[in-house]
Amino acid sequence: DHSYIGMDKGIPLDGLDYLATTYLTKNYLNPRIRVGLGAYGAGCQLSYPYTISFYTYRDPNIERSLPILEKAHEFLSTNVDSIALESSKAEALSRLHSQFRLLGTPLEEANALEGLVLWGQGPADLMRLQEEILKATPEAVKAKGAIYKELFKQGRVSIMTQKSYTTEKEFTTYSY
Repeated sequence: DHSYIGMDKGIPLDGLDYLATTYLTKNYLNPRIRVGLGAYGAGCQLSYPYTISFYTYRDPNIERSLPILEKAHEFLSTNVDSIALESSKAEALSRLHSQFRLLGTPLEEANALEGLVLWGQGPADLMRLQEEILKATPEAVKAKGAIYKELFKQGRVSIMTQKSYTTEKEFTTYSY
């Protein structure tokens, strides 16, 4: 079972998005939802070029988790610790490298670069994303909080289970 709040940023993701979502996952979502509420996992996923998704996995009570997800922007706007941010940079780079298969086989790398070209981007854009992650300051990451607040207003909630199609309260459930 997965629950998601998916959002289309409307402009390409930047390095700060990768860093901010990694920071949120490690320092806010996992401690509050995974540890605090008993979900198997919680975090953020980015799908270049535009999509940000917040998720919980095998969440025993999505209604308790949603308010936590919806307040992620508040945590980000007020609680960016410079030491924790530095440790999040390595993981954010790893997520970027995994998404673009930069450490894969030459064929995987070529496929990822072809996708970039189709989006009107190139290898220089990958370098820019990595530099933005590495040069990010706590203040720049805090500024993402306001952007994520607006994105949550536009986001769509969905829940996927192994059950048949049902509607649970105001949430729609799909079986895959």
